[in-house]
Amino acid sequence: MTLNLETALWGLVLLDSIVYNGFAWTNGGNWYARTFPRMARQFPVARGFGLFYLVLVGWLGCVLYRLPTE
Repeated sequence: MTLNLETALWGLVLLDSIVYNGFAWTNGGNWYARTFPRMARQFPVARGFGLFYLVLVGWLGCVLYRLPTE
């Protein structure tokens, strides 16, 4: 996989999904709810969504890896 715009953006999305899962599976969700109460009501941190997000980003990485580059 060569480094281009798509892979750089995928890396940022992967980092975001890892951070989200860190909040979801540890005590970070409580910090998020205390610090941003209005946002936490609209966008709660959920473990199921975090796992789905990580799997989806992993699948996207596999697709990008198999994409033919010239």
